Amino acid sequence: MSNILRLIALDFIGFKNALKRQIELFYNQFKDYKIKMEFISPYEKLYKLMVREKGVFSGEYDLFLCLTDWIPELIKMNGLTILNPYIKEDPPEGWPNLWVKSLLKLQMDKGGGIYGFPYHNGPIILMYRKDLLEDEDEKRRYWEKYHRPLEKPKTWSEFLNVAKFFTRPEENLYGTVVGAYPDGHMNVYDFLLHLWTRGGRLLDENLTPAFDGIEGIEALQFYVDLIWKYKVAPRESLDLNSVKAGQFYLDGKAAIVWQWSGYACMAEIAEYSRVVGKTGYALVPRGDGKKGQHKTINVYWVLTIPAGSNQKEAAYQFLKVAASKLGDRFTTEAGAIGTRLSTWRDEGVQKKWPFYCIMEDLHKNVGSPPQISEYPLINEVLNKMVDDAVKLRKPVEVAIRDAVAEIKNLL
Repeated sequence: MSNILRLIALDFIGFKNALKRQIELFYNQFKDYKIKMEFISPYEKLYKLMVREKGVFSGEYDLFLCLTDWIPELIKMNGLTILNPYIKEDPPEGWPNLWVKSLLKLQMDKGGGIYGFPYHNGPIILMYRKDLLEDEDEKRRYWEKYHRPLEKPKTWSEFLNVAKFFTRPEENLYGTVVGAYPDGHMNVYDFLLHLWTRGGRLLDENLTPAFDGIEGIEALQFYVDLIWKYKVAPRESLDLNSVKAGQFYLDGKAAIVWQWSGYACMAEIAEYSRVVGKTGYALVPRGDGKKGQHKTINVYWVLTIPAGSNQKEAAYQFLKVAASKLGDRFTTEAGAIGTRLSTWRDEGVQKKWPFYCIMEDLHKNVGSPPQISEYPLINEVLNKMVDDAVKLRKPVEVAIRDAVAEIKNLL
């Protein structure tokens, strides 16, 4: 009778397709095992099951595809299996030199304990309709209106001008789209992205909230204004999560967006996209002030072994397969984002998915949510703050002030 490993992950088509191929690769080596997969959506439901309700201890799961935001809390509760002894005896192919350091640190504790291997890396990237921005007639009209060339924006003010120019609801086209649905995912990351690219901080070195300065106010106000003041993002953005906002762009309804790299991958796959071959890729715009910087969000998915698993040796072998050169290539070809340098630098990968050409540049300046066990609670506060602001329940400064006070109490 075959041994069964049980895997749980987010319900995302890229994960499903990649894991199917990696499981077949695993079966080639371990014929006595079967892997059963369970997919859950949305993010907060997976988090609730595995972290809040301590599913990592249940013995029901041997493999858990886990978001790095949840790792500190899981480490604190000893919910994941430390991998160092397994790595010492039998390391993954090319470990650790064929990964950038930014994809190795968020699943580690302060003592160097390793709790998972990077699986899906999706830093936020600027995506724009190059068929629109490179059109000669559009360039001429843009010059006549703004007296500057139409090109991929380097600052948020340039981004806004491009978005204004291409907002044409009568043509079923908007300048941009945002995922402002209050699920504590895209809406929170959007705020962090705008905060950091303006040079702001979420917490200072003393873990005191530091986002109530001018950078934080400008960041949240800009986000609100895209929908309500400038109307360059459709009102339906209020009900779009990251998946639906990504699909909005893939359907050809937005000219320029910041989005997870996973949608840059899907943009080049005809099964998902109406803009195949029409998208250009660049670094996220920087703030216009002196502290402005090109920066992106570094959160990623890691394949882990729950503490309650009774088949950790076999589970580790699957982790190795998924992290191998071929396994990582499968992740990429399935519509998720590979994590190995060998994948990013592959000429065939770069030809099909041009955004991989700038992946290493993206990782030169990345920001991550604070690696503290309290962050999931902070995330809930930020979720409410952004939602209060975009739903116009509170002025931006009031929403931020209230969030700062609540986080101070949490910490």
